Amino acid sequence: MKRTGLSKYKESFSLTLLTSRCDYTIIRTIDKYEILLVSFDDMKYRHKILQLIKEIEVGEFIINRHGVFYRDVRDEVEERILVCSPLLVTGITRNKDGNDWGKLLVFADPEGHEKQYHMSSSKGQNVVISDLVHRGLVLSSNSRSRHLLAQYLRSAPSPRMMLSSSMPGWVKHSFVLPYRSFGPDEVVYSGDGNTGFGVQGNWKNNVGKLCSGNSRLIFAASVAFAAPLMRVMNIEGGGFHFRGDSSKGKTTALQVAASVCGKVATSPGEDSYLLNWKSTANSFEEVAQSHNDCLMVIDELGQADAKTVGDICYMLANGQGKARMGHAKRSWRVMFITSGEISLAEQMARAGEKVMIGQEIRLLEISTDCSAEQGLFEDVHRSKTPAEFSNRIKRATANHYGTPLQKFLEHLTSNTEAVETRCRSYMDVFLKSVLPPNATGVVPRAALRFALVAAAGELATRLKLTGWRKGEAFRAAKKCFGSWMEHHRTFDPVAMAVDRVQRFIMENNAKFEIVGGNVRLNGSKVGYQKKDRFLILPNVFRDSVCAGADPEAVANALEHAGYLNTSGPNRKKKQERIQGQLGYFYSVPGSILKAE
Repeated sequence: MKRTGLSKYKESFSLTLLTSRCDYTIIRTIDKYEILLVSFDDMKYRHKILQLIKEIEVGEFIINRHGVFYRDVRDEVEERILVCSPLLVTGITRNKDGNDWGKLLVFADPEGHEKQYHMSSSKGQNVVISDLVHRGLVLSSNSRSRHLLAQYLRSAPSPRMMLSSSMPGWVKHSFVLPYRSFGPDEVVYSGDGNTGFGVQGNWKNNVGKLCSGNSRLIFAASVAFAAPLMRVMNIEGGGFHFRGDSSKGKTTALQVAASVCGKVATSPGEDSYLLNWKSTANSFEEVAQSHNDCLMVIDELGQADAKTVGDICYMLANGQGKARMGHAKRSWRVMFITSGEISLAEQMARAGEKVMIGQEIRLLEISTDCSAEQGLFEDVHRSKTPAEFSNRIKRATANHYGTPLQKFLEHLTSNTEAVETRCRSYMDVFLKSVLPPNATGVVPRAALRFALVAAAGELATRLKLTGWRKGEAFRAAKKCFGSWMEHHRTFDPVAMAVDRVQRFIMENNAKFEIVGGNVRLNGSKVGYQKKDRFLILPNVFRDSVCAGADPEAVANALEHAGYLNTSGPNRKKKQERIQGQLGYFYSVPGSILKAE
C-alpha cells in the first residue's frame, strides 16, 4: 500500500535571489501527488528541460518540469521530497588528454534563462552547489536538499561523451569560448569566469563603420581577428604597443579592439574584456590562459611594475609560465595590444632595467600621433571634435560587441583550409610590399606579425563583418608597420650598428684602398675594398666607426644582422691576405650598403 504522504509534505519555502524574493507553495495534484510550484508554472520558461512531458527516473530520483525529486520509501510508503528546480546531467566531459573529467549540467533560472554549468570532478560538492545557487538554481527548504542534490549529481549518468577545455581556443578542429563552441565537435568550456567574452548588438554598423578611414582603429580591430589565426598559420604570439601623448585616442583604439571579442565595462565591477597592467606576473599567467588563442587588451603601460614588465611581455609572447613545484607549466598562445605615453624601454628604465632585443620584438611599438590636431584619429566622421568622436566610439563599444568574432569563428572553423590558403596569399602580398629583399634580423619577424593582422582584417572585410572597404585593413597595417620601422631604427642596437657602419662606409668610401686596383686614396686609409667586402682596420673600427660605443657590442650586432664575416665563434676579426701580407680586419660584406 502506497500513499502520498501529503500531510507530511505541506510546506512552503522562499529564496532571496539577486533581484527579487520568490515564494513557492504546493497547491494542486499532479500525477497523483499534490505538488506544484506556482512560480515555476506561471513563468514563461524557454528551456527545453521545462517542457518535459514524461518524468525521467535516475535511480532514486525523478526529474520533471517541476523539479528534481527524491523518492523516499519507508515501510512501503513512498514520499517525494523536492530537492531543487529542474536540473539535468546532459553529458560526461573530459579534456583532449583524457583528464579533467566532469559533467555538464543544464537548468533554468527563475527568469527562465537557460544556464549551463560544468561540474569538474575535482570540485568539492559544497563549491558546486554554491555555484549553482549563485547562477539561479533554486533549492528547496528541506533540510536534506543539499545532501540529496550532491547525491543526485554524483549518481546521475549520461550516455553522451563530450570534450571539455579549461581554456578558450582551439580544441582539435573546434574553437571554444566561454559562451559557446564552434566547429565539428561540441566542446564544453570548463574554465572559471568568462573574462568579458560576450555578444550583443550590431558591431559592424555601430563600431566598425566608425573605424573606416582610421588606420590605428582598423589595425587594432584587425589584431582581434588575427589572434585565432595564429595556430592556423603557425605564427608565434606577440604584441603591439600604441604609444602617444595623453588624450589622443589610445584607449579608444583599445576599446575598439576589445569590443570585437566582448564587453567593454562602463563602470567598476563589471566583467570587461579591457584589462590593465596593475597585476602580478602570476596573475598574468592566469589571464593569458583565459585568453588562449585570442586577443588580450591591456591599457596603460605606465601602470605596470617597471621591474617585471619586460619579463611579462616576454612571457606573454612566448606562451609559457614559470615551472612551479607540484604544478604543470601554464601554456597559451595570445596576441596582445597595450597602450601608454612611454615605451617599454622607458618604463623598464624607471627600475634601472635595460630592454633586450627579444623583449622589443615581442612588443612592437606603433605611434598614435597621426595628426597634431586629431591625435590617433584621421577621420572623425562628421564629429565636431576628436573628443566627441572618441565618445561616440566609447558609447558604441559599450552596447555593441562580440558579434564579429562570433561570425568570424563560425566561418574559420567551417573553412579552415580555405582560410589558411587565402591568408597565406594575403600575407605574401603584404610582405612583398613592405620588406626589402635584404631585410635581416628582427624586421622579417615583425613584418610577419603585421602581415597576419593585415590578412585577418581583409578576411573579416571579405566576410562583410567590418563595414570597411576592401584594402583598408591592408593599408592600415602597412602604415602601422612603417611607424614601427621608424621606431625600430632608433632603439634596436642591431639596426643602430648596421646604420653606423653603413654610414661610415658611404661617407669614407674613397678612403678604402681597392685591392688590385689603381684608384688613388683620398685621405687617410681606413681599410681595403676587396671584391665584395670592406675590410676595416681594427683601430679605425674602434675609434671612428664605434666612436665611443662598445666595439664588441657593435661587432656582435653586425654579426647578428648577418653583416660581419668572422673566423668562427667569438672571433669577430677575420684574417685576410693583402698584397702578400696577412692581417686581421673587421670584414663587412658590400650588401650592407643596401640594408634598410
